[in-house]
Amino acid sequence: MVDVRDLAEAVLAAAERPEAAGGVYIISDGEDYSTRRIYEAMCWALGRQAPKWAVPAAVLRGMGYVGDLGERIFRRTLPYNSAVASRLLDSACYRSLRAEQVLGFRPRYRLEDALPEMVEVYRRQVAR
Repeated sequence: MVDVRDLAEAVLAAAERPEAAGGVYIISDGEDYSTRRIYEAMCWALGRQAPKWAVPAAVLRGMGYVGDLGERIFRRTLPYNSAVASRLLDSACYRSLRAEQVLGFRPRYRLEDALPEMVEVYRRQVAR
C-alpha cells in the first residue's frame, strides 16, 4: 500500500535525481497487510466494529472453485472464482528498499493513517 502523497514524493525524487534515470522502483509504506488487517482498518475508519469471526479459508477457496465451474458452464467471467479467492488469501509483500537507497524515499503515511481521511473525502463527495 502507498499513500498518494508518498507516491508523489517518490516520483518527484526520481525526477530530480540523475542516478534514478532508467530505474524501476517499488513504492510502498513498508508495512505487511493481510486481508484481515485491511478489513479491520476499514471498519475502524468507518466507525464500525469488525466481526470477530471470519469465513474459513477452505470455504473461500471452495467457493472459488464453484465459481470456476460456473465460468465453464456459463462461458463468462463471474465475480468470484479461484483467482479472486487467491488474491484474498495469498500473500504478496513489496518493499521500497531500492527507492529508499537511491531516491532517499521514506514513507510518511500508513494505511491506518490515510483511511480516515479517505472516508471523509468519500462521504463529502457522496453528500453532494
